Amino acid sequence: RVLTARIPNDSNTLSRLGQLYLNANEDPQEVMHYKLESFRNFPVDLDVISWIGSEFVKDKLYGKSIYFFQQAALIQPNEVKWGLMIASALRRVEEYESALREYERLQQSFPDNGECKRNILPLRQMLGKVDRS
Repeated sequence: RVLTARIPNDSNTLSRLGQLYLNANEDPQEVMHYKLESFRNFPVDLDVISWIGSEFVKDKLYGKSIYFFQQAALIQPNEVKWGLMIASALRRVEEYESALREYERLQQSFPDNGECKRNILPLRQMLGKVDRS
């Protein structure tokens, strides 16, 4: 706490403090607090963004994870994994139309991605958007 009082806006220090709490098996809320503070001060650190989004997924807080994966996708628009994480989280919060749009958008940008292909058809079927002819 003394360290954060002396340098309260240093994102690297805040992230490292979170990691120390994590390594020491301390209160998970403290870990999340420091990681979120790190993000607030430096919202382009992909390690921090990925960690926060993944923690929300682990805690089944998929709606909260979407925001962080969207931020990562803005930073790395050519990285398919962020879009896949967004689409997966959208499915888990039952935003099927949005998930389908995300998978279809990814399919256009990454036509060889098998995960997109595997997810589009079941979503289209679920939503009644499959041509039966």
